[in-house]
Amino acid sequence: MEAGDVKKQENQTTKLVRKVHRILAEVGPINLFNLVINPHSFSQSVENIFYVSFLIRDGKAFIDDKSGQPMIEACEPPQQGDYEQGLSKRQLIFSLEQASWKEIVEFHGDPGSWYRPVF
Repeated sequence: MEAGDVKKQENQTTKLVRKVHRILAEVGPINLFNLVINPHSFSQSVENIFYVSFLIRDGKAFIDDKSGQPMIEACEPPQQGDYEQGLSKRQLIFSLEQASWKEIVEFHGDPGSWYRPVF
């Protein structure tokens, strides 16, 4: 891979991350699995998680699991004052192997009832 190819890939990733952020801002809170899991493609599901991870890292989206389901929502990134008032960063490791992906797809049932390809 040449330097120009790397730059092109970075630009494409940035565009897709921005697209996901716009989608999240439009749809509001959504179940994380409904957003990132493509029931027809394990590799696309992993790629979707990759894009979402940038939003989480940059504080442009957050995941709330108080309802028992991982809900993701767009937000404004925290400011320094937020951290001074006690906000703390937490990191979550999300691993997805093909067996778990299949379980998620089977658990949700017919993709026509829950899957809405958003990106």
